[in-house]
Amino acid sequence: MTSKVIVVDNGGGYVRGGFSGQTEPRRSVPNAIARSKRGSDKKLFIGDKILHSPIAEYLFLRPSQRGILCDLESQKIIWEHGLFVREKHTGSFPVLADSETSTILVTVSPFTPESVRRDIFDVLFKDYRFYRAVLIDSSICAQFSPGITAQFTPDDWANPCGLLVDVGFSFSTVIPVFQTQLVLKAAQRIPVGGRILNNLLKERLAYLQVDLDDNPLLVQHIRETVCEVAPEGLKQALTSLPTTVGYLLPEFSNDGGPFVGKLVDQFTPIPPGSQAVKIGSDRFTIPEALFNPLTFGIDSLGIVEAIVRSINLCDPSIRKCLAQKIILFGGTAMTRGFIERLRNELESNLSFPARILTEQDGRIDLTVWRGASQIASNEDDLSFFDAIFREDWSRI
Repeated sequence: MTSKVIVVDNGGGYVRGGFSGQTEPRRSVPNAIARSKRGSDKKLFIGDKILHSPIAEYLFLRPSQRGILCDLESQKIIWEHGLFVREKHTGSFPVLADSETSTILVTVSPFTPESVRRDIFDVLFKDYRFYRAVLIDSSICAQFSPGITAQFTPDDWANPCGLLVDVGFSFSTVIPVFQTQLVLKAAQRIPVGGRILNNLLKERLAYLQVDLDDNPLLVQHIRETVCEVAPEGLKQALTSLPTTVGYLLPEFSNDGGPFVGKLVDQFTPIPPGSQAVKIGSDRFTIPEALFNPLTFGIDSLGIVEAIVRSINLCDPSIRKCLAQKIILFGGTAMTRGFIERLRNELESNLSFPARILTEQDGRIDLTVWRGASQIASNEDDLSFFDAIFREDWSRI
C-alpha cells in the first residue's frame, strides 16, 4: 500500500507538483534551465531561480520541444532541484525521500510517442525507485478538474461527449472525447501557443526597440502583462481602443530580484538609468496568431477553424453535444479577451450554440493539474489508467 500519490503536470512552459486531492500544486516553476553566457561562473539556474539570477544574458534550455519531452536529463535536473528534493526540511517538497513507497502520476502530451513514454517510466522506476507510476495524457486530466465538473448540469453528466481545447505553451490542440476517452481521429493540432507568441513579440521588440533574445522569461512576462486579444476583432481594437502602453525593464543586480519589469503609463516618470519599452499595436496583433496564423506565415488553421473542423469530423448525431461541452484550458488561454473572442467567433461559425467551460476562479493554467490531482485521489481511477508497479516494469 502506497503512502501517498505525487502529481506532476509536466507542461512545456511550467512544471507543477503536489499531492493528490489538493486544489493547488505545492510547487509551480518554469520548466527551464539557464546558465550565464559570460564569465567563468557556470552555475545553473533552475526553474523560478532564473528570475532571481543576477545575470542579464544566459543560455536557456527547455527539456520539451514542440510539446514532447526530448531531454530527460535536463528534465531530471528540474524535477530534483526545482520541483522536489530528497531531503525533508521546512518548506521543501520531499518527494524523493520516500519514493519507494509512493505512487507518482505524470502528465504527458497526447501526442507523446510510445518510446518517450517508456523512457519516462525508466527514469521514474530505475532512477527514482517509485513504487508505482502512471502516465496520463494532459487533455484527459482536464475534464476531471473539480472546477470544471462543478459546473456540469444533469444534461452534462448524461452527455458522453465533450471537446477539449488546450491553448498551451508549446502548441494548441482540439480533441473530442467520448466517455472521457480521446477521439484522436478528429483531433486538431495547431503549432501556435505561448512559445510562438513570445518569439513573435521578441522579434518585434528587437526590430523596433531592444534585443531581448537572451532573456526569454522576461519576454514572456512582457507578453503576459501587456498583450490582449481584441474581443471584436483586430480592426476594432486598432481603431477604437487605446493601444500604446509602457513596460519598465528591470535593472539586473545582485539584490535578489526577481528580474521582471512592470507596466507603466504615460504619466509615470522613468527612474534615471532605467529603460522602458513602448508597445503599441503589437499588444493586439501578436495574439492574433492564435486566430489567424497564416497572417504570420504559419501554415495552420486558427483555433476557431480547428474547433469547427474537429466537430465536423465527428458523426453528425453528436456535433451539438460536443459544442455544448467545450472545456477550455491552458495558460495561453488566460490572455485577456481570449475567451470572449472565442465565444464571439464560435457563435458566428457554428450553426448551433456553443458552451465554453473554464475554471471558476480563472486559473485556466491549473485545470490539468487539478484534474490529475482528482484522478490520483481515487484508487479505482488510478487503476483504470493502467498504473504500473516498479516490480512489474522490468517484465514488460
